[in-house]
Amino acid sequence: MEEFDIELSLECPGGSGTRVTPEAERLLRKAARALAAAEVLERSGSSEFACGRAYYAMFYVAEALLAEVGESFRWGAPGSRAAECR
Repeated sequence: MEEFDIELSLECPGGSGTRVTPEAERLLRKAARALAAAEVLERSGSSEFACGRAYYAMFYVAEALLAEVGESFRWGAPGSRAAECR
């Protein structure tokens, strides 16, 4: 598999010198892997699958943002379409 360079900054903006939480870091790394997979899929002509990986990359970034403020995302009860932040 081709290697992709995706710049991932784990320092908080504004020059504070602080880093993201370990959970946010895990999710941001997962997002970077999803973007790399999307690139591979796009280059191989599988645009519809690349879009799915890109969607999940955005989802992981949103989860990382929630983790930074002490929140998390969870799905509703089995069979339910509800999702909530807690």
